[in-house]
Amino acid sequence: MSQENSTDAKDKLLKHMWSIVDRMQQHNKWIDQPNHPELPMILDQYLKRDFWRLQEALNLIRGYHPSRNGWGKRGDLTLAKSCVGPGGSLSVINSQESDWDWKVRPKAFVKWAEEKGLSLHPDMKHAMISPARLSNPTPQTRTKQANRTRKAEKEARLEALVWMRNEIDQRTHDRNWDSSSIPSTKDDFHDVFYRIFPDIVEVKAETLAGDLPQIGIKFQPGRKTSKNNVLSKLFNDLI
Repeated sequence: MSQENSTDAKDKLLKHMWSIVDRMQQHNKWIDQPNHPELPMILDQYLKRDFWRLQEALNLIRGYHPSRNGWGKRGDLTLAKSCVGPGGSLSVINSQESDWDWKVRPKAFVKWAEEKGLSLHPDMKHAMISPARLSNPTPQTRTKQANRTRKAEKEARLEALVWMRNEIDQRTHDRNWDSSSIPSTKDDFHDVFYRIFPDIVEVKAETLAGDLPQIGIKFQPGRKTSKNNVLSKLFNDLI
């Protein structure tokens, strides 16, 4: 491959990585939203823990995702800090460490928040009253969560397949085949695809092959899996 084509490939790969960064930024916006739609399921997991980080605790009681960068609502952190110390009403297990690492016990923290008049999110109130119900999410809830996960995984996979199709056509412009007539097998394609995109959740070769027609990727008939995989040679600079 010429140096120019290699540079183009790297540029395209860089653009793909930037698209991943953009998705991460969108994910962060999703985390930052109030009244987080997955709060009941999140609480189901967090109520089983012995400790919460103070930041997680302040976010959870206000209805935010625990991984949000904020500390609950404005003023919550200042109030919490003012109650920590000898004789203070907020018990922090490791107050000698940085407040970023402070840990609290869930039930004691929620009790403190209520005593201080902090308004608890309805899902938090329900969770503290009926933890047993939350610990057994309904089949419908589990199904919805699984469907959302599968949808996100497939969207990422299809985006990567589109990039690979375009890259194949770019790299084979002086050859007698392209993405619509690849002289290899679906198994060969599966192998190379996941070597280029190791972070994409892996599916079986048959499942990946089911995505290919809508992308426009096809294979020449009668081919057998071979050590001389043309796709491995085509993408030798990326795998």
